[in-house]
Amino acid sequence: MIVEDVRNLKTASPDELGQLVAHTAQLLERSVGLAAGGAKLSFLARRLEAEVGTRGVTPLRELLRRADLGEHKALLALRNLVTVNYSSFWRESAHWAILAEHLRLKFLAGKPVRLWSAACASGEEAYSMAMVASDVAQMLETLPTDWRILASDIDTDALADAAAGRYTAAALGKLPELQRTRYLTALRDNGRTQWQVNAALGAHLDFIRFDLAQPNWPVPPGAPFDVIFLSNVLIYFDKPVQARILENAANCLRSDGILLTSRSEGQLSLATEWLKPCGDCAYIPLATQRRT
Repeated sequence: MIVEDVRNLKTASPDELGQLVAHTAQLLERSVGLAAGGAKLSFLARRLEAEVGTRGVTPLRELLRRADLGEHKALLALRNLVTVNYSSFWRESAHWAILAEHLRLKFLAGKPVRLWSAACASGEEAYSMAMVASDVAQMLETLPTDWRILASDIDTDALADAAAGRYTAAALGKLPELQRTRYLTALRDNGRTQWQVNAALGAHLDFIRFDLAQPNWPVPPGAPFDVIFLSNVLIYFDKPVQARILENAANCLRSDGILLTSRSEGQLSLATEWLKPCGDCAYIPLATQRRT
């Protein structure tokens, strides 16, 4: 008789996959306090099916077993496993002109500026924001120095990559050559070229783990924010969780702040109670909205 632990199957039957999804959803609910941790079951199924195809059924079952026992590292690994951690430089073309103009007015007013990349993944979005802020600062006669960016994600592995600030040439994506040469340094590593974010730019960023799905948000460091980026993340949550994230984000904005989302989210009909559109994937808080 072949023991399944030895076989370590790289596929799962629909029933078996359903059991793995249900088990994972139960564990996420226990750790987050939300059904399936706030994620869509269809999304969980896709991530677990991909994990089984890569590593096999046995390692996943072992991770779930350890998480069942309440092992913190296992629960953390499980959250990392079912988290989207894709990002890229200069991802949403409409964002950067909006951000630059908003920062120009803030800098001219001489006010401290606080920005938040709320699902930063491996950091490309947060560093893109920092490049825009630095560009605007350099264009002004009086260079403002009091600006910071909070970069948060739930995935600790992605956060570690973001904090390291080192990227392959393929990861640079749509990053304009001017920003690449101004803010990145080419390094040779085992015959390959990698790009390191310059220390002066990285010094403006703070990286923390933050769970957007948690029911009661702690006040993020630096709040209230002038701009919050919430890109390509809401689509992975159920509608009630999406609505609560938008409400919480609105409460973390200054009264003249801006929330920037991505085209993947479309028009945020759920946000109409707290936010109103002001441009392409851009929203401002309603005057009646409570502030942090």
